[in-house]
Amino acid sequence: MTKFDELKPVEQLAVAQAVYKSVAGIVSTKDADSLRSMCDADTIANYANTGAKSYDVRLLGEKVGTYSVRVNKAKKVSTLAVEDPDAFFKWCLDNGFVLTDDKRAQQWLDQTGEVPDGCTVLVDEQPERVAGTTLKVDERKVAEVMGGELPAAVRGLLEGGVD
Repeated sequence: MTKFDELKPVEQLAVAQAVYKSVAGIVSTKDADSLRSMCDADTIANYANTGAKSYDVRLLGEKVGTYSVRVNKAKKVSTLAVEDPDAFFKWCLDNGFVLTDDKRAQQWLDQTGEVPDGCTVLVDEQPERVAGTTLKVDERKVAEVMGGELPAAVRGLLEGGVD
């Protein structure tokens, strides 16, 4: 049997590309039916139930990485709502905005806290939400833990075997 490091570079690339192509669908975060999406859903459910954001990834009892939930912090977003266009127009002129400029008026509110005449502030509270997950795996540790079984496992992936 030929060892990987005895192959020509283009042959090594062919093997690597085959492995990459075989596992891409399994680890895809975009495919709702992928193994990664299924594990993400379990990890996010655990976060929702326990509040724990990070877990050790163990392979045959040995830690080989971490699985973490990324969370966007809760925030409040203030948006101007023009209720009196004439008053708003006058306020814009009085403050050096030659034309009504909703974007610059919004920046003014954000910077100074001043609400332009003719406007009110709508506050949209956006709750904390899960932004996704991060999976970090130490390839060398996986190779060490799997030992002689790794070639068979890789062969199984190339042959399409994921249960």
